[in-house]
Amino acid sequence: DENNCFDPYDAINSEQVEFIISEIDMLKKLKGYTVMSFGDSIMHGDGNDYVGIADLMAQRYKMTSIDYSKGGSTFGEVIDRQQISNQILNAVKNGHEADIILINGGTNDMRKVKPGVVSEDFDYVNHGRLDFCSGMEYALGLLKDYYSDTPVLYVRAHNMEYGIERNELHFGTLALDICEKWEVESADIYNLSGFD
Repeated sequence: DENNCFDPYDAINSEQVEFIISEIDMLKKLKGYTVMSFGDSIMHGDGNDYVGIADLMAQRYKMTSIDYSKGGSTFGEVIDRQQISNQILNAVKNGHEADIILINGGTNDMRKVKPGVVSEDFDYVNHGRLDFCSGMEYALGLLKDYYSDTPVLYVRAHNMEYGIERNELHFGTLALDICEKWEVESADIYNLSGFD
């Protein structure tokens, strides 16, 4: 029901049965897996008692969560902010492995760094990581190099009440283009939900 509870005396419809079966199937597939996350405050769960996206996924499907995300993080370089690529390098240094990787970012970039352009090649190291695009490509390049056998999902941020819509659209479109280039799946929460 609306409280995520079963009522043994209430009738359920076929849509609810399909949902229950799909959740059981997902639990069978993911139980015991490890999900690792990188990103900013949205991934980290700021505003949600610091229960982040990977934590919610782990709770729901009996997984282990390793969270490197941190509020205020960016893909591009900002003096007083942690770069998401450094989170990935820390995970590598710590020897952490995962069965699934979640990554987000861009919300802080749109207020702090230039958007940049999507590069035409995959030489991410020589492009640096100063602006949003080069920083995101750097992060995805690291994931491809160090976690090549691990599925990666980019979670695009929802619509922000305090955001500037043209920036959300521009940076979000660039992020989806970068994901397509690097063959990273994306969950486009901005376009596929009513979250604000």
